[in-house]
Amino acid sequence: MSYRTLASLCLLLATAGLLPGQALLAPPFGRQWGESPTGLLQWADGQSLDVVVEMPGKQRGLQVFTFQREGGGLPGHTAESLEARYFQGRLYEITIFYNYPGLKAETVREEFFKMKEVLTTRHGDFRLNGKSDQTNDDFLTLREAYHFEPSPGVFLMMVYTDVTDLLRKQTEARFSLIYHNGNVAPKATGVLPGKE
Repeated sequence: MSYRTLASLCLLLATAGLLPGQALLAPPFGRQWGESPTGLLQWADGQSLDVVVEMPGKQRGLQVFTFQREGGGLPGHTAESLEARYFQGRLYEITIFYNYPGLKAETVREEFFKMKEVLTTRHGDFRLNGKSDQTNDDFLTLREAYHFEPSPGVFLMMVYTDVTDLLRKQTEARFSLIYHNGNVAPKATGVLPGKE
């Protein structure tokens, strides 16, 4: 057997168990695309986290688990909470929420761009996904999103949001990281509701 054939066979065997997109962008917290909720539930139990489970009747097969600690914060992280989405018992999306009550929006925005810099170093360049501002009932909502998509349907999106109460001149800001694998996600319309 030639060296080239042996190397090709080793590469094939090393990647055989991976779902599409698995090697390019793994979900955070040591999870694997397509796995069952068991691993995250055991982690949450070991960390004494509160877990909320949603199983929308109109979206059969969808399970949404939200993990957070009473009083806020995930152990060892600056994130406030984590949401994991499963379709037919298989992980297809994890969102990490960063909320900073009491901090100025400018400071939260700086944290967002620091995180973007770290993730760009780790994964590669992010592309602007969109910017928007909307005024509704004396509230101004600003959104800015960037994404990294290493393969079709597999992406990491960063979303920054700040909401200003125009009457009271107060602003609160937050951001989230969305790890998504469309190769595991449901294909039905309406199963992937908006994030922010």
